[in-house]
Amino acid sequence: MTKLTALGVFCGGSNGNDPDFLKAGRELGKELGKNDIDLVFGYSFNGIMGAVATQAKKNGGRVIGVVTPHLRKFETPNFDLDELMVVSSMHIRKDIMFNRSDAYCFLPGGIGTLDEFFEIVTMKQIGEINKPIILVNIDGFWDHLVGLIDETIRHGFAKEQHRKIFTVVSKVKDVIPVIEEELKSNPKYE
Repeated sequence: MTKLTALGVFCGGSNGNDPDFLKAGRELGKELGKNDIDLVFGYSFNGIMGAVATQAKKNGGRVIGVVTPHLRKFETPNFDLDELMVVSSMHIRKDIMFNRSDAYCFLPGGIGTLDEFFEIVTMKQIGEINKPIILVNIDGFWDHLVGLIDETIRHGFAKEQHRKIFTVVSKVKDVIPVIEEELKSNPKYE
């Protein structure tokens, strides 16, 4: 696979306290729509997640939402989704999002975003998946997370090669080119 067709995006369902976070969400959504890349997301129409979805749709992209009945009670779509999957649990929700995506992108977010990041990184570490994982480090948001992973390596709980499981970029404009370069350079991506 050399062409990115569906990107799983994980990020906050709130805006955070830095306007650059929301701006990054809008930029990513716009890039997905313009490049005909499906957005696979967790159905929030608020915050950064909502910004990504709204801009993807406005720019001609397909938007695929995956949600549990519990979470759906709190969300009201502001446009028609191209595909909606209502599933019984968060575990199933994540599994579908992981499987429907060619790669994964993480913008700033909270505890749920961290959960999704660590699950995907673990799956790649043990060889269950082999897809690009991108952290978009807006204004240094992910610096401490990367530092924590570096500490696990330093203390012998992870190997140096595990630092290469994901790629860190600082600008949204680098997400799609970096993913496509990774897809092209590694024929084993599946």
